Amino acid sequence: SLTVCLFFSKMIGGKLKFKSKHEKELKREKKAKKQQRKAEKAFLKARNELISSQEGPKESSEEITKAKTKAEPEIVVEHCSGRILSSGATIHGKETRFRSEVEVGDYLIIVHPTTLQKEERKIMLVLSDRSVAINEAFSSDLITSVDFDVKKTVQDHVEEEDEEKKEEEAIYNKFKPKKKKAKTVIEYRVKTGMSYKTVREVVDGELTKEEILNYRVKKEGDKFAWS
Repeated sequence: SLTVCLFFSKMIGGKLKFKSKHEKELKREKKAKKQQRKAEKAFLKARNELISSQEGPKESSEEITKAKTKAEPEIVVEHCSGRILSSGATIHGKETRFRSEVEVGDYLIIVHPTTLQKEERKIMLVLSDRSVAINEAFSSDLITSVDFDVKKTVQDHVEEEDEEKKEEEAIYNKFKPKKKKAKTVIEYRVKTGMSYKTVREVVDGELTKEEILNYRVKKEGDKFAWS
């Protein structure tokens, strides 16, 4: 048996090596750790996919910027001409230009002379250059004239203008006069017994003199068709 072992050791080019029990345990541990790492990696991948599916598709930075711009319309505060007084929900202006400087939906802003507090009210109706109606009276009537500002929401106005244009177009299309189809009256003579009678016929379209003549030629008995 020793001779056989020596023979095989020479055939494989070296001595026979037998693994110890310790080496086998190390190999099993190494294999187990490798399998554990694979399992953890697969678990993390599955968890991330689940989270992504719940969150939905990610928006690009450009889409986020557009969404923020749409959600947060630009607000502009402008100082207006003249001064104002108030009586309830009606505002009276002195040297004001309400028709050109404010719109329905804007907010009038004042510092109340009695309370010295800032107050703002929504404009509901522009009556004239010197009169507007607001949604609610100020804390007390303005019996002395005060300066005022107007707060405008730019995006809202753009959307309102678009809606107004659509409404105006719809109204115009509904009530605009319909174009009448052009018609031509043709007179020709028809023989009845020993005499002729004149027939008036209305045809669609605006015919030229030549087309009218051709039409009359086709009518038998019209002796004036050649004139």
